[in-house]
Amino acid sequence: MKLEQELIDCIRNAIDAANAAKITNIIFEKGFIRGIDDSKKVIIFQDHDVPSMPFTALGINRMDRFVSRFNLVYGQPNFSVEATVAERDDTVSQLTFKCSGTKVDYRCANPRAVLAPKVMNDVMKYSAIITPDTVQFLNRGEAAMKMEFVTFISNDSGVSFEIIDKSNGDVLSHTFGIPARNIEGEKDNMFAVRYPMKVILSLFKRILEGVFYVGKKGMLKVTINGIDLYVLPQV
Repeated sequence: MKLEQELIDCIRNAIDAANAAKITNIIFEKGFIRGIDDSKKVIIFQDHDVPSMPFTALGINRMDRFVSRFNLVYGQPNFSVEATVAERDDTVSQLTFKCSGTKVDYRCANPRAVLAPKVMNDVMKYSAIITPDTVQFLNRGEAAMKMEFVTFISNDSGVSFEIIDKSNGDVLSHTFGIPARNIEGEKDNMFAVRYPMKVILSLFKRILEGVFYVGKKGMLKVTINGIDLYVLPQV
C-alpha cells in the first residue's frame, strides 16, 4: 500500500529526532510513537498529532540504513513510499522507497521486539527558556570540565545549570534565564534535577532556542521536529 505524505513526513521527522537522541529502535502504532535508547536515558513518547496509519504497527531499527536508503530517492520525481503489510497481524514487514526509475527496499523490525515504555509516567510541571547563548556556553562548559552530568536548577533568582568536575569537585555554575514558569499555575517554581550531559547537549543543539519542560518526577522534555523526547533524571 502507498503511504500518505503526512505519514511519510511523520516517520522521517521521528527518525531524525531519534537520531539526535541516539535512539536506535522506534515503533509507530495507532496514536503513538515510542522508543528508548539502549542506555535507558532518553525516551521518544508521542501521543498527539500522530497521523492515522493504515496498519497496526511499524517497527524501525538500523536507523542509518533507513536514512541512507530513504535519502537516495527522497525529493526525486514521483517519490513515494509503499508498505508491505503482513496479513497475520497487520504489521509492516517492509517499506519500499520509490522514484522514477528507482526503488529500494528496507526490511522493518518486528514491532514486538521494539522495547519502549507504553505509558508516560510523568506530568510536565515547569517550563524554562533555552537560548543559543546558553547552548554555546553549555558546550564550552563540557569542554572545560570533566563530568558526566549537568544539573538544572530553578529558584527565585532564575534558571541555572551546574556542572561538577568529577576528578576534583570543581564547580561551574551559570544562570541563563528568568525563573521557570509553573505551567499548573501554582507559585512553586523551584527544582533541581540532574541529567546526562551528552544527551542534554545533543538535544539542546538541535532546538537551540525555545522551551524545555521539567516534570513532577524530574523528566526533562524537549520537542524536535514536532516529536516529544524525554530525558530521564539521574541520581
